[in-house]
Amino acid sequence: MGRSGTSALTRVLALCGGTLPSNMIHPNSGNPTGYWEPEAALAINDEFLHGHASSWYDPTLRIQFGDVVADAARTAYVAKIREFLLAQEQGLLVIKDPRIPAVAPYWFEAARDSGFDVNCAIPIRHPEDVSRSLSNRENVSSQLSSLLWLKYNLLSESMSRQYPRIFVPYEGLLSDWRAQVRRISAALSIDPSPADEGAIDQFLDPSLDHGYAFRGKSEGADLPMMEIILSALTSASLDREFDVLDFESAMHGYRAADELLRASADSSLPFPAGDSLVQWEDVGRHLAATYRSLQAVPQRR
Repeated sequence: MGRSGTSALTRVLALCGGTLPSNMIHPNSGNPTGYWEPEAALAINDEFLHGHASSWYDPTLRIQFGDVVADAARTAYVAKIREFLLAQEQGLLVIKDPRIPAVAPYWFEAARDSGFDVNCAIPIRHPEDVSRSLSNRENVSSQLSSLLWLKYNLLSESMSRQYPRIFVPYEGLLSDWRAQVRRISAALSIDPSPADEGAIDQFLDPSLDHGYAFRGKSEGADLPMMEIILSALTSASLDREFDVLDFESAMHGYRAADELLRASADSSLPFPAGDSLVQWEDVGRHLAATYRSLQAVPQRR
């Protein structure tokens, strides 16, 4: 999930010997120490998403479960990803793009076809901190932020089950990155090179953590299953057992609301063809209302 420490984790892995793709997007006020996202990967993903009336701001599951991707489009997309991967330097390749959970099957297929082993490092951050960060950067509402947090964390968990994976708490990365690197090394069976510890200590500046430790109640934060999913993700990030049925129940409820919304959508609720935040906010309001009204997933006690 974007704004969950993905940039920090990517940079730390790179300073521990990981190989980053060439031509990263430039830092800006939203992330002054760098996004560590390759321009080419973003362009490939945005072209695909926008071509299917979607974007990173899309809270729906049309791309994942809506049968909107034709076979030819899938083949062409996977081929572009494969071409990108094969153009990179050999080694422990670290790729970060917050869009990837939305299109993970295509990236995983291309990676396997290109001879790569797939490993997943999934940063975890409290949804209220993510909401504050998105609000500060782009004025995203807490309701849309909550939907995106739930969508991308559910997808990240479900799409990564068959691969070696590790859940990394953002606060834990800031407070003791060495312990987190040891966890990553053990879980993914990788052997990072000696870290540039001074560079990492300097890079992980808590003052740049926009939204850190915000814990207020906000519109949208009461979406069904959010607290249970946060608890499960927290357990996973502490190497404790968690119930995968919590994720399946939450995904079931989210999919039911999404399918009902799409079945009832008409010309009054067009799906944007790009990154029109105002229009995605409108879609999010309808989806959140549908999700709550269904009450398909009762809260566990």
